[in-house]
Amino acid sequence: MALHAGDVATDKAMHLGVQTCARHILTVACCQQSLVRSIRANAASTTAITRHQLFKQRLAYMAGDAMRALLLEMEGYEVDIVELVSSRATDKNIMVRARRRNLPADNTHAEALASLMASFTTVPALAHYLGYAAPSGPDGESSPTRRATDGSHHRPRDPVRR
Repeated sequence: MALHAGDVATDKAMHLGVQTCARHILTVACCQQSLVRSIRANAASTTAITRHQLFKQRLAYMAGDAMRALLLEMEGYEVDIVELVSSRATDKNIMVRARRRNLPADNTHAEALASLMASFTTVPALAHYLGYAAPSGPDGESSPTRRATDGSHHRPRDPVRR
């Protein structure tokens, strides 16, 4: 659990959860300055939003949590995005709630992640920590794939569904 974890601390907490095969991962991100700084919108419609710093921050928070959720789903977790407390208390109240289910890999998650990363020209820290890369294919499309590891980077999925 990581509450109001600043910047990449959220990604580090999620990575630790995945690495230790945690049954539950609960995070509420706080300042996501690395992600906000790295976002460069490609679409003209998004650029119109991101030219305003407040909107850029909120969009970065949503995109960041969406990419984290996809990465957790790619690791076999069932993920919900919920409001932790009323937005009157804080605007940083979005909880990523993940439960390990050892769900089978679904290529749509990798495709959605690749699309988000391309749209915002960014790669979340969690993707780096988990060893995902986004190589370009012959048609220019890319899809995050896991780099080969020696096993010390993360534990393999437990093949038994719980």
